[in-house]
Amino acid sequence: MTATEPGNLLSVCGFSGGFKTPSGFKYVLDDVSFGLRESAMTAIVGETGSGKSLLALSMMGLAASTFVKTGGSIEYAGADISTYDDRAYRRIRGHDFAMAFQDARAALNPVISVGRQLIDACRAHRRVSVAQAQEIAEGMLRKVHVPEPAQRMRQFPHEFSGGMAQRVMLALALICQPKLLILDEPTTGLDVTIQADIMELIVDLVSSNGMTACLITHDLGVVAETCDDVVVMYRGKVRETGPCAQILQQPEDLYTQQLLRSSRFEELSA
Repeated sequence: MTATEPGNLLSVCGFSGGFKTPSGFKYVLDDVSFGLRESAMTAIVGETGSGKSLLALSMMGLAASTFVKTGGSIEYAGADISTYDDRAYRRIRGHDFAMAFQDARAALNPVISVGRQLIDACRAHRRVSVAQAQEIAEGMLRKVHVPEPAQRMRQFPHEFSGGMAQRVMLALALICQPKLLILDEPTTGLDVTIQADIMELIVDLVSSNGMTACLITHDLGVVAETCDDVVVMYRGKVRETGPCAQILQQPEDLYTQQLLRSSRFEELSA
């Protein structure tokens, strides 16, 4: 799963950047390279502050305006999308790439009904009427197992539980049938049983739609059960990449070994 493999949907090649601070430039991403294999689910793992979420936002063109890229590229469909301005990114964001954020209720617009948000996202990238978009939106809510979708379409994000809001976020991400789905800690803050349901749903949706997925997480138990490939990050650098079984069972890098020892994965695999 090197950055330049021909089977990659997206390749991150030597990507570096950070933020200007009063004490000087602070690198947050340093020479990051890896590839996302087409139709595979890749996990990016590492402790808090390793740069995982910033990397995901950079792939989506959503990094903070204060982030400064200092080198490298993010290659998709023969282009370096890290050079795109916001207008160019909007053409692929939603249509080609979509992202489900870790706090769904915070990410959804609190003053617009769930149905309107789904309909607007659908019509932004698909040539459909309002009536057709409403039908597609209801069908997508049904697909992510939201009960009574017609009624739920009229409700607002605060009327949804955490688990149901996460399902809505998935519906919003999937409504334009993207090629790449990025999931940033999609089960954080949810009850353990709901976490399992959401991850099972994600795996089913990714598999049935033939999508490429990138899961940002610190939960190696989830990685072991759901992912094909793993990228291990520490302090903005990639420490190790490879197939899931190899990374979790025979890690070569010392940091990966320490990460496994300190995680719940050891208990799960014992």
